[in-house]
Amino acid sequence: MPPPLPLLASPSAGRPLRVTVVAVPLGIGAGERGELEAILSAAERDRAARLVEPVRRRFVAGRGRLRRVLGAWLGADPGRLVFEAGPEGKPFLAGPHAGRCHFNLTHCGDAALLALSPDAAVGIDLELTAPAHTPAWAEQMAGSILAPAERAAFLEHPAGLRPAALLAAWVVKEAVVKGTGAGIGAGVGHLIIAAPPPHASLVTGTLPQRVDLAPVAPPWHVCLLDGAVGALAALACPGSVCQLQVETYGAEDEWPGRSPTADR
Repeated sequence: MPPPLPLLASPSAGRPLRVTVVAVPLGIGAGERGELEAILSAAERDRAARLVEPVRRRFVAGRGRLRRVLGAWLGADPGRLVFEAGPEGKPFLAGPHAGRCHFNLTHCGDAALLALSPDAAVGIDLELTAPAHTPAWAEQMAGSILAPAERAAFLEHPAGLRPAALLAAWVVKEAVVKGTGAGIGAGVGHLIIAAPPPHASLVTGTLPQRVDLAPVAPPWHVCLLDGAVGALAALACPGSVCQLQVETYGAEDEWPGRSPTADR
């Protein structure tokens, strides 16, 4: 098996990392479901068959629409794309399209976000807010999510604001470990958010925007993504600045995205 893609691929000198975030709804009808199942690999169809509903439907929608988006970007047949996985399970493009696009997909329920970049590995995470996210929950979970250096600042928040602060730290750190491909097995308490993460809009149709990202140790950079109702989302990149474009996957139309390599 080929080795995973480099975790810290360098962008062109003097140019921000180019990143696109695509909102990918996972609610699909029977007709589109059949079309998406047809472009999955045999291994993906076998995996889907072992799942129960609605997890099976979400897997088919997520992996099938991922293939369609990547196919549109690369000018390739979605059904012929080849994926392999790193040591902790992060998928990457292999075969003739290896290295041409880095991507990461996150989902909660029927909502999903897909981050893509031609320049470097990316990570993205989405978490739904829930009634269970109480001040007591925040105090219980803080020790496993926050580094010791972060806990004093966390305790300065009024008790009622701590759940949101902790969930923000969680999505940021989860995005980082997903970006590196390290997985969460080793936890996230060793990651330190060195500055408050900036916010970028998830509202679709926005023009490309330059986003100065907050550092996280080890050296990745992050921002929170606003616009997901009832949820928190974060994007992580190895560069300190990104050129961010936000798109929405059209359930009925061909995804309108432009190839990120077209101007290279």
